[in-house]
Amino acid sequence: MNERRRVRERQGDYRARATGGVALVYLVLLLPFALYALSRGFYVIAAGGAFIIALLAASTWLVAHGRDHEPLTLFGLVPGGILFMALIFRIDGDVASAWCFPSVLACYCMLSVRRAHLANAAILIVAVPMLWLELAPLAAARFTACLTAVSLFASILVREIDAQQKRLKYQLDHDPLTGLLNRSSLEGRLQGAIEAFRLVHAPAAALALDLDRFKDINDRFGHETGDLVLCEVARRLRVEIGESGAVFRLGGEEFLVLLQDREASAAERWAETLRVAIADATILQGRSVTVSIGIAKLRMSDDRTSWTRRADDRLYRAKREGRDRVVSADGGGELGEEDPALAPAFD
Repeated sequence: MNERRRVRERQGDYRARATGGVALVYLVLLLPFALYALSRGFYVIAAGGAFIIALLAASTWLVAHGRDHEPLTLFGLVPGGILFMALIFRIDGDVASAWCFPSVLACYCMLSVRRAHLANAAILIVAVPMLWLELAPLAAARFTACLTAVSLFASILVREIDAQQKRLKYQLDHDPLTGLLNRSSLEGRLQGAIEAFRLVHAPAAALALDLDRFKDINDRFGHETGDLVLCEVARRLRVEIGESGAVFRLGGEEFLVLLQDREASAAERWAETLRVAIADATILQGRSVTVSIGIAKLRMSDDRTSWTRRADDRLYRAKREGRDRVVSADGGGELGEEDPALAPAFD
């Protein structure tokens, strides 16, 4: 996964966005107390408040620039906040007790669930004994019960939010029928392969794949059977590709396979093996199912459009030459020079 994609994912995580909100709330609420402590000569408290505000500002800066803010939060802000809370406990136990609650919630807003659990446990380990040392037993029991409940409720809520976010992201990136990746996730994967090729010369190939005469299958056997054929072809594509690439359903019976870290000759062998495997498989009783495949090796001058267009052009050629075949080059020149709009439509 390239750095740009990691930045996009961090920016898309609700915790990254929540970090800015948490920093703003703490700035509004904590700054007046820090200034008041400074005016009264409580310089240690004022310095502690300024330190917390500075760490929150640094976390916000990291988020704004697409950097990972969680290590700073976990190893800087949380220990710093615990020390600051311990200092306040020594001066006014009631005030420090109240600050435990937003601190726990802030951890779950800013950190992943596992890291938030660690931070929450550290807060409880420090805060609970201090509650019992500084407050009356009945008040300490009430605060402990409330703090434990808030911690548990926050954990439950964040787990549900995480699960829902994962479900929504899966639905956004995957085709509902076949479970393959869809068009919405194609652009980033292609761009990642292009950047890797330009930086470290990692080879890549795009395979445009289309089922032959699929309309005839739908017309003869029905769309439900056609969907089963698509699902079986998708399953075989996933098995063959493994971890070395990605498979996308572009719509209808059209697929695109992205092979990375494979030279063009290896990609062609893989495509031929796949073509034969599908043709020989009993996917549909009484009728063979075949595919046509066009292969385009990634070039240094390619962008996403030129790269995939060249694969599409070679797929059109495979269709014109009789289907059920793999085309990876054209003897008369590069097929990418052809206008795809002039190519006839094939089933």
